[in-house]
Amino acid sequence: MYCTVDELINERLTGESYDYISVERAIIDASDTIDMRLSGYYTTPFNPVPASIRRLCLDLACCNLMRTNKAMLAQSRDELASTQYICDKAEKDLEKLAKGKNNITQQRRGTSRIAVYSGKDSYMYVEE
Repeated sequence: MYCTVDELINERLTGESYDYISVERAIIDASDTIDMRLSGYYTTPFNPVPASIRRLCLDLACCNLMRTNKAMLAQSRDELASTQYICDKAEKDLEKLAKGKNNITQQRRGTSRIAVYSGKDSYMYVEE
């Protein structure tokens, strides 16, 4: 899993009430979707997890919950539009990564270099 239940609850679901199993299932589904869509271009699962993949997982898991949680569907139009925007953006970002139009970057700890994943089984380090 590319994020934890606590991370999803604390960063995306503040003020909402969810059971642990539903949140965990949404994260597993989001992580599986990322792996499935990106496995043709990247080596998956990602380890370590790049920040962009973690963010994408949080957004997709939130969308998964929105689609299955009736309480979220009862939100105001503005809240739903905002959530739908996040879902649409996450899907577009995932599609760009899957087609190699975006690179996944990750700051390496203890260095000023960034790891740039540039394709299946390959990455390079560039100086900042």
